Amino acid sequence: MQSPDQFQVVTANDLLSGKVVFMTGNRTWSADIRHAVRFDSQTAAHAVLAQVVAQDPMVVGPYLVDVSATGMPLHFREVFRITGPTNRNLNRQNAAA
Repeated sequence: MQSPDQFQVVTANDLLSGKVVFMTGNRTWSADIRHAVRFDSQTAAHAVLAQVVAQDPMVVGPYLVDVSATGMPLHFREVFRITGPTNRNLNRQNAAA
């Protein structure tokens, strides 16, 4: 059971660029998690995920990510995916802060 301050977003990797992307409210993809639509219902989140898996050829590996009410991921793996590796500068570390 999700807590009232926990949501889910759909994430994947862009097929052409390999970038981490998040589904927005108008069903497009954004590299900025702040643009991601947050689902407070697991049923709704799973329904959208199923549509993406079946119908969106522009992304690979879509799945659901737990986020807080502020939209930040609750697990380190997802924070790492957003900010990128720390052993080389991709200019993503500063952009995510």
